[in-house]
Amino acid sequence: MEEIKIWISGAGTGLIATVTFLIANIILSLDGTLTLVEFGVNMLMPALAGIVANKIFHQNLILLLIVAYLTAVIPVSTALFGAPNTGIEVIISLLIMGTIGGLIWITPFVIWKIILHRLIRKDT
Repeated sequence: MEEIKIWISGAGTGLIATVTFLIANIILSLDGTLTLVEFGVNMLMPALAGIVANKIFHQNLILLLIVAYLTAVIPVSTALFGAPNTGIEVIISLLIMGTIGGLIWITPFVIWKIILHRLIRKDT
């Protein structure tokens, strides 16, 4: 049961990281360009997402920060910078990719927890 909660927190973290990253990117690039300083501010958004997810899901903050940053960098930012516009189809696609990305990035931690749980059960 704990593993399912961790998977849900990973999906939620991916979704929150995508939303914050997307909103910051749209606001900071209103002039049509995203400078290095604006990109640096944009890269702080996954930290905010990890903290918010920690408050919502009550999971390990470091784990959620790792998932938030990995989700923001790999599926979201690469797709966002190649996106043709910020239409509703693109935004929905990014939100889906962020949620799936959070699930994928949290999976190794869930597998590790399952293995440890079985080893501990086997020893007792």
